[in-house]
Amino acid sequence: MRVHHLNCGTMRPLGGRLIDGRGGFLHRAELVCHCLLVETGDELVLVDTGMGSPSVERPGE
Repeated sequence: MRVHHLNCGTMRPLGGRLIDGRGGFLHRAELVCHCLLVETGDELVLVDTGMGSPSVERPGE
């Protein structure tokens, strides 16, 4: 079994201070859509991992 980490898209919405805690309200935040691609023998499984709770709980990190 092999696991691949994929960046399936990067979003840069306005509202940086509200989203990632940096810059002003017109600063563009950066959010990455992270996915895992798992190779299981002759099959592929794509797992959408979401943003994750640490990104929401501690946006400054």
